Amino acid sequence: DYTYDCTGIVQVMRCALEVAHRGWGESCVIGVAAAGKEISTRPFQLVTGRNWKGTAFGGWKSRTEVPKLVQTVMRGEMALEPYITHTFNGLEHVNESIDALHSGSCLRAVVQISESGLTPQKLPKLKGNVRLNGGWMKQLSHWSESCQCEMTFSVFLPDQQARTAPLPPVLYYLSGLTCSDENARTKAHFAEEAGRVGLAVVFPDTSPRGVNLPGEDDSYDFGSAAGFYVNATTEPWSKHYKMYDYVTKELPELVSGLFPVDPVRMSITGHSMGGHGAMIAHLKNPGKYTS
Repeated sequence: DYTYDCTGIVQVMRCALEVAHRGWGESCVIGVAAAGKEISTRPFQLVTGRNWKGTAFGGWKSRTEVPKLVQTVMRGEMALEPYITHTFNGLEHVNESIDALHSGSCLRAVVQISESGLTPQKLPKLKGNVRLNGGWMKQLSHWSESCQCEMTFSVFLPDQQARTAPLPPVLYYLSGLTCSDENARTKAHFAEEAGRVGLAVVFPDTSPRGVNLPGEDDSYDFGSAAGFYVNATTEPWSKHYKMYDYVTKELPELVSGLFPVDPVRMSITGHSMGGHGAMIAHLKNPGKYTS
């Protein structure tokens, strides 16, 4: 039903077309042929219903769609390391990288021109990625500058109806006491409706975790899983418990940078402690949230 060529050899391109199923087979040319090479076949191969096409970047548009591929790398869904087989340090080795490419043993070569002096930003870690009701439920952990610790959140990303469809709006759901990012996403049966209407839903955690402050695990309503979505002002809590800044500033910026979602159209809701947090966030930021 489907064939493709990725060799760049014109004879293989023709073979790929002619082995495609007569009547509906589709053959795609991916490989780049040498300069001056031409492809040919008998008209009968196309008259009988085969479809011959080509693609660059997998059909992704470079300005509007390739950034989405970059996002999949940044959130850990696609690893680039298997495709980079050679690394060279110093611009003086650029000819060696070209020789490696010509040798046939190199997929991609990276030449490190010099040390930049910049500390690479630590990317989020993808902890879960499962298919769910017309979308994907993803769980990620990342370093939070607001909370000065590793934070975890989940996000439901609906399927786009078309590649050119508008980006989905985002609903932030704040959970209650003793909850984590997994509570509402597991129990609420929200995904079927969110997938139907094209709504992304983000589930933050309810507090910092593992910061080992004295007394943070002594009570269900203070400390771990009870951050109340406010900024603590008293030591030692004020170093880590900056949940208001986290859910209203840092997390939305992170989500809009990692996922194909609308960075402007957002709303916020929650239950119990999270309902109170949602009202605080909405009332203190006029115009930020649609509802």
